[in-house]
Amino acid sequence: MFDHFYTLQKNVLHHLRSGKNILLLVLLFFTSVTYAQLSFTTSITPSTCSANGTIDITVSGGIPTYYYQIVSSSSGIIRPVQNSNVFNNLPAGTYTIRVIDNNNLTATNTVAIPGNYIPLSFSHMQQQSSIVLTPLNGKPPYTFTYSTDGGLSYLPPTDSNSFSCMQPGNYLFRVYDSCSNFYSENVVVNNVIIDATYSCVPDFSNNTKSIILNSVINGNGGYSFIGFGQGYYQTNTTGNF
Repeated sequence: MFDHFYTLQKNVLHHLRSGKNILLLVLLFFTSVTYAQLSFTTSITPSTCSANGTIDITVSGGIPTYYYQIVSSSSGIIRPVQNSNVFNNLPAGTYTIRVIDNNNLTATNTVAIPGNYIPLSFSHMQQQSSIVLTPLNGKPPYTFTYSTDGGLSYLPPTDSNSFSCMQPGNYLFRVYDSCSNFYSENVVVNNVIIDATYSCVPDFSNNTKSIILNSVINGNGGYSFIGFGQGYYQTNTTGNF
């Protein structure tokens, strides 16, 4: 293109210097610059939690400035046009990306963010007056807490999934995972009835009787026993009176 322009310039100068009368037909000479076709590649960061994946876009061709958009996705997420070439906080799924250049030309690709995060939940089991929580899914490690006022306040989270000596009533238990997600569920702590059996053993030598503990069922151990009657009151940890 520039070689043609140089040849034209030489011919005009030659005719001017030779003194010839020239009728110059001035042509509008448009310089046409051809840009490479607009395209882009992506770099993906997997989503290891519920939504922490990223899409990083690198554009080639077209005319800067570029604009970026998520027009559809399997997760239902869309993002309006933005100047940044990075989309953050995305869950696993497929995404349709559109890039727009300064001449309103577009390029569209579909990309996938991998990830296997499953939302957190838990199961629970009452063992006597203890509640044991078992986390399900989410991402370990976990911490555990509960509320006695319907979720208005919670005890500081702990690493232990077992809560002992719980009084009967309704509790709102909560489990956190390492992604800072949590799951809460109402748990009813049932009353624990301790069942003890005794034997009455007479002592004929002094005309007295002893009460001997045979067995104790339920409860969490560490029992205290009280024996009382007319003119009698005694406590111990053996259950024998």
